[in-house]
Amino acid sequence: MGLNGAFFLKQLDGIIPDGEGFKRSIDVTEQIKGTAGAALSATCTNVGRGAIETNYDGIIADASGTAVMSLSMLVPRDYDADKDYMAVRFLTQMGGSTDTAIHIIGALFQKKVVTALGSDLAPTQSAHIPVLTTKAGWVEVVADGEGLVPGSALYWEFTTTAHTNDAIHIYAVEVEYYSDLVYNDQDDRA
Repeated sequence: MGLNGAFFLKQLDGIIPDGEGFKRSIDVTEQIKGTAGAALSATCTNVGRGAIETNYDGIIADASGTAVMSLSMLVPRDYDADKDYMAVRFLTQMGGSTDTAIHIIGALFQKKVVTALGSDLAPTQSAHIPVLTTKAGWVEVVADGEGLVPGSALYWEFTTTAHTNDAIHIYAVEVEYYSDLVYNDQDDRA
């Protein structure tokens, strides 16, 4: 019984070859926390969970000003340190059309084995969040060439530029990175 190529490729759903490794994504929507790692509540004060549209709950940053969200995660073990690219992507849209130049800005800290917590790696901020009159779109905070080490701990803190009139609606959050698909080391690579 030989290898069925079509079945094998179907099993690689979500892994997209692009010539420089494999691009992968991880859904982290449920891992997003509020200020100081607090769980998101349904009250949406500053940032919380709520109904964005009929039959769709997501993350809402109210129109009070600057939202703060956080994400703690490990650098995936199959992270391609040679490519060294990771982005946190937000499928998002403004709740209105008044605030038009709103960005998501990230701070990123890495904790490696036997080292002190590093300083902010200053990832690149996102493009503008689309306003309500346009369709929701992906905006990214990108850590490119920051020396991320597979297995090390990351702490992302996201803020937004001031948005006093319209809320920010976040439908989904994913982490995108390049995989080397060769991690099989019995010793910790971190």
